Amino acid sequence: WTWDGQVHSLTGKSIYASPSIEYAAFPCYSQLFRLGPEHWAQLVLQCRVRPGRFTVRDGTLGANKHWPADVPIDKNFPGVEGLEWLVEDPDNIVVYGLMLRQFGRGANAEDAYGELARRVTEGSRGAEYTWTELRVEAARAAAAGATAIRR
Repeated sequence: WTWDGQVHSLTGKSIYASPSIEYAAFPCYSQLFRLGPEHWAQLVLQCRVRPGRFTVRDGTLGANKHWPADVPIDKNFPGVEGLEWLVEDPDNIVVYGLMLRQFGRGANAEDAYGELARRVTEGSRGAEYTWTELRVEAARAAAAGATAIRR
């Protein structure tokens, strides 16, 4: 969930959810917090939303918010279409899981992002920016590899 800006909200009190954990976990929505030197974590709530009780909107995260428009934020979604779900009534959403991801030297190399997450450092602008830059590089490399394979 996020109260960030309330874009597309008719009430100014919408609860934001997303079918994409990658979108929901973007650092402007789910901030990284420090666990120790060069070690951070991030939390995302896993929720169920009552069918028909939310409004689907296109994602507002794009080039204006630190993510290049030419790179999909989630390999399961080709663009930002439908990535924001607005829930007006809290009775229509329930939290049933807590997703945790670690970054930096303390991150587990066996996790989904493994070595990529372990490469996160404070950098000059903060760990959030380093993570975003690494994700963009990895997505572009994956796309280039897929293009090379298709040829």
